Amino acid sequence: VTDYSIIYKENINDKARIPIGRTEPKYYYELRIYCSTDHPEKLNYTSSFVKDEITYYHIYTYEEKIHF
Repeated sequence: VTDYSIIYKENINDKARIPIGRTEPKYYYELRIYCSTDHPEKLNYTSSFVKDEITYYHIYTYEEKIHF
């Protein structure tokens, strides 16, 4: 199951929250962080996706599964 939330730059702070729906059955999530930029050549990214004509680049994966 793929799910994501977009948090805009002006809303990023040290307590940014990513909303995840509470559903049954429970899932183990893998947290991946993507960003958009005008200079992707400066990133060491491994994949990307496009949403609403904006390209997002994969820049980080949290190593442990998160259980909800």
